[in-house]
Amino acid sequence: YRPVFVLGQVERGGQFPYPPGMTALSAVAVAGGFNYRAVRDYVSVTRLGEDGRPREFRANRQTLLMPGDVVTVYE
Repeated sequence: YRPVFVLGQVERGGQFPYPPGMTALSAVAVAGGFNYRAVRDYVSVTRLGEDGRPREFRANRQTLLMPGDVVTVYE
């Protein structure tokens, strides 16, 4: 699988291996968790659409990720 990327208000952002069934919250957890300035109720997920163009959407903590997704935690 392609890795997932976690950016923004987390302790250690970066590239992480994708295990099947990974949620937005578990991606944040492998990135060290939310930092003290993070919005904890939702994240942004950027995913390639079927046309090959990136699509960004607001996701809750239980949203299932796909390989190659980029998770951004806002301040």
